[in-house]
Amino acid sequence: MKQQVKYITNFEQIGCSTVDVNLICKDWNKNFSISTWINEDVVKYTLIIKKSKNIITCKTTISKEQADEIIYRLGLAHVKSSTFKSGGTYLSRDHIQEEIKRISKTIEEKDAELYILKNLLLSYSKSL
Repeated sequence: MKQQVKYITNFEQIGCSTVDVNLICKDWNKNFSISTWINEDVVKYTLIIKKSKNIITCKTTISKEQADEIIYRLGLAHVKSSTFKSGGTYLSRDHIQEEIKRISKTIEEKDAELYILKNLLLSYSKSL
């Protein structure tokens, strides 16, 4: 966690922390994201940095102004949450492309498994 503190210049437990936008933009990779949540027409922005897929090393609320600057400078794209109506995440276009490829590959693998299972089911059904 200590390594990720370098991105936060002023931490606030309640309210928005101030982050080093230049350093974040310089170091941005697929482990970085900006999460959004809309509550009563107010958008909350959260900077999230992960060590790996399921291990978060930094998570802090940031201002709309800082979020907008990072989003603009890096050309991030907003991905609406498939689970929550009010949620979403800003990611790099490269990260989104990687996810599209990963999900497409998973669908192909599952389609192949379903084809085998359907044929197996058909074989059993015909035997009765």
